[in-house]
Amino acid sequence: MNIGPEKPVWPLVIGIICVAFAGIGMLCTLTALITIAAKIDRGSAYKTFPSWYSSFEVVTFFVSFFLAVFLLAGGIMLVKRIRESTSILKAYSIVNLLSTCVSYASMLFGDVADKAPYEQKIILYMSWAIGLPLSFALPVFLLIWLLRAKVKQDMLDWK
Repeated sequence: MNIGPEKPVWPLVIGIICVAFAGIGMLCTLTALITIAAKIDRGSAYKTFPSWYSSFEVVTFFVSFFLAVFLLAGGIMLVKRIRESTSILKAYSIVNLLSTCVSYASMLFGDVADKAPYEQKIILYMSWAIGLPLSFALPVFLLIWLLRAKVKQDMLDWK
């Protein structure tokens, strides 16, 4: 016999998705930072990039890592139905969208593609075509979902 209204399932589902994406993001950025720190040779084509790009890449990886930590915290808090989780996830979404725009714009307008060999240009252009929409998908979805009136109503009884 059911007594009272059922709890909505969306916090669990979206929270698990956030935790999974955060884990993947942290793993990828840590791997990239270890590669840079260990000075592993990433090929002669990489040397064609402008001199500023290496420093920019390290900063970008650190920003990405900290964004993944915020996504992880927000996802865990969402699963636990803690009201502040939505504020963390909205802030994550906005900062992630801004950092993605800055990152892609700097690669596009910073002569990164111009100085790369043909094969590397193809990879860069494909990564922009595939990566940019994927980079926007989760933050845009979170912003749209968390700003819905029904979601705000569901959160009234959260901690």
